[in-house]
Amino acid sequence: MAIALGLDVSCRVALASTLDRGWHRTAAMGVFGAAAASGKLLGLNEAQMVNALGIAFSQSAGNRQCILDGALTKRLQAGQAASSGVLAALLAREDFTGAHNIFLGRFGFFQLYQPDGYDAAKLTEDSGPRIPWR
Repeated sequence: MAIALGLDVSCRVALASTLDRGWHRTAAMGVFGAAAASGKLLGLNEAQMVNALGIAFSQSAGNRQCILDGALTKRLQAGQAASSGVLAALLAREDFTGAHNIFLGRFGFFQLYQPDGYDAAKLTEDSGPRIPWR
């Protein structure tokens, strides 16, 4: 179940990003899936899960220039996203807080990383009645 949740979260964020701006999606967006999966495994409640995703947002990064340059950092970025997601969930479990309006806030993920290039409806399309990161 945790893996399914993590994949769902990562894919929704990636699908909502409609403009290719050079982000390495595995890294920049995968951190949210890693946080969600880790949070599920840790049994985080809804508030803790929101904090985990907010903490993950603080660590979201990754670009594709390394791919064009043939640099090894492409592999580092994916591992860093996984590590950052786990760290985010662990911190949230200990009541460390993160941003709450993670994706659609004034300085949220899409305003910073995908301005004029996102479809917010993809975040919740065909989802259940409760999404812990809305």
